[in-house]
Amino acid sequence: KLEILDSFEAYVERANTAELAEHLSNQILLAAGPFLTGAILSKLPSPMLISRPRRAEVKTT
Repeated sequence: KLEILDSFEAYVERANTAELAEHLSNQILLAAGPFLTGAILSKLPSPMLISRPRRAEVKTT
């Protein structure tokens, strides 16, 4: 029975460690998100404007 309890305790510790690691990585991502977004946007090509001829106005009398 002690072996089962030790095994369960090890499982709980691993689960808690994984949960803490996920929480910390989310917090780091929240803090670094605006900086990463700015850096990525500065590296992406800017949108190209497409010039299209304007449709002629229809005069009604």
